[in-house]
Amino acid sequence: MSAAFLATPETANPWKPLSLVIAVIFGDLLVITGMALGLGLGIGLNHNNQNLTQVVTTTTTISTTSSTTTTTSSSSTVSITSTTSTTSTTSTTTTSITATQVVLCVNTFGSSTTFATGPQSVSITSGDFNRDAQSDLAIADITDNNVGVFLGNGDGTFRSQVNYRVGQEPNFVTTGDFNSDGILDLVTANSAIGTVSILLGNGNGTFQTQIIESSGTNSFGLTSGDFNGDNMQDLAVADSGDNAVSILLGNNNGTFQIGVPYNTSVLPNFIISSDFNNDSKIDLAVTNGDSNNVGILLGNGNGAFQNQITYQTGTSPVAVVASDFNNDGKVDLAIANNVTGSVSILIGNGDGSFQSQTIYLTQNNPYEIQAGDLNNDGNVDLVVVNSASNSISVLIGNGNGTFQTQRIHKTGSNPVSLVLGYFNNDRKLDLAVVNGDDNTTSIFLNTCP
Repeated sequence: MSAAFLATPETANPWKPLSLVIAVIFGDLLVITGMALGLGLGIGLNHNNQNLTQVVTTTTTISTTSSTTTTTSSSSTVSITSTTSTTSTTSTTTTSITATQVVLCVNTFGSSTTFATGPQSVSITSGDFNRDAQSDLAIADITDNNVGVFLGNGDGTFRSQVNYRVGQEPNFVTTGDFNSDGILDLVTANSAIGTVSILLGNGNGTFQTQIIESSGTNSFGLTSGDFNGDNMQDLAVADSGDNAVSILLGNNNGTFQIGVPYNTSVLPNFIISSDFNNDSKIDLAVTNGDSNNVGILLGNGNGAFQNQITYQTGTSPVAVVASDFNNDGKVDLAIANNVTGSVSILIGNGDGSFQSQTIYLTQNNPYEIQAGDLNNDGNVDLVVVNSASNSISVLIGNGNGTFQTQRIHKTGSNPVSLVLGYFNNDRKLDLAVVNGDDNTTSIFLNTCP
C-alpha cells in the first residue's frame, strides 16, 4: 500500500479547513480523491483494516486547528484525524487514516428448502395472484397438462398447490393482464398441439377455465406486451416446429386474433420482449437453438415486426434475458448456451444493434437465466440453472457490463426453470427453482444484509 498527500493552506481565511488531495493504493487499486478536511472523503479499498499516517510540511503562517471526519459508504468506512501545529513560518500537518472495508455480499443465497410439485414440472412464474401483497407461484407440469398455483405465505413458504387444466404439454408459463381488469392472468405455450392456454384470474388466487387459442407448431416459449399501442396485451410465441414467431394481438377479453408468423432461424425456443432501440415500441429477442444465434425483431408499433437480425451466441442457446448490465440506460442481453455451458453477454448500442458476445462459464447444460440485483449494490446480476449439474450459477455484476466468476449453489435433480421474487417480505430478491426429475421446487432465500 502507498499514498501521496498534497495539503494547501488557506491564507485568506485562517479558520477554513485545509484542502487535501489523496492518492491511495491498496494492492492493485489506485483511487485519487480531493476534499477539504472535515467535509467528506471518497476512497477505494480492496484489503481490510488499512491504516495510514502521513506528515506533510508546508511553509506559511496559519492558526492551529484539529478535525476528525468519519465517512461511511456501502463498501468502506474511513476515519480521518487531522492535527495542524503552527510556528511563524512553518505549518506541519499530521493526518491519520483508518480505513475498514465492508465487503459487499457475494454469497447471496443460503441453503434451500423444497416443496412438492406435480410430475415433470418444466416452467415457473411468479406474481401476486390473490392481491395480498405476497408473491405466489405458478408451475407448469408437462406430464399432467396442468398449471399448479402455490399461494405464498409471505415467510418463504407456500400453500399446497391447486391445479388448473391447460393444453397438452405446457412447456412455458408466464403472467399478464389479458382483459385489463387489473388482475393477473396466466398463459401457457402448449407444444404438443400448437396452442396457448389463457387462465383469467379472479383476483382471489383462483383462475377460470382455460381459453385456448391456436399458435404455431411446437409452441415452446412466449412473451406478452402491447405490440400495437392499443393498451391491450398481445402475445408472441416461439414456434420451434415452424422456425417462426407467431404474433397474436389481444382483444382485451382474454381472447386473441389469429397469429401472424415472422420467420426466425432454426429452432426458436425462448422469446422475450423489450425496447432495444429506445423508440418506445416493443421489440422481440428470440434464441434460435440450432442456429447458435439470437434474433432481434424490431417492432413497428402497429403490431408488425421487421425481419430478424441475428447475433452469434454459444452453442445451442436456450434462454435469454434483457437488462442494463453497464448502467448506460441501454438494454443489454444475456443468453444461456446449453451445450457449451456458458452465458453470452451482448451489450446493447441503444439503436437495436448489439456488440459481439462476451462469454462467461457456467456449469453443465444451463437451461434458463434470470437477471436482478441480488446483492443490493445497484448493479444487475445473473442467475442460471444448470440442468446436468443440479446447480445454479450466480454471476455478480460489476456494473460495467462484466461479471465475476460464477458462485455455485446446489439444487434438486435436473433444475430446468427459475424465477426471482420477494418471497419473505424483506425486499431482497429470492429465488425459486423447478427441479424436473425430483418433482420439487427449491426456495433460496436471499441472505445478504
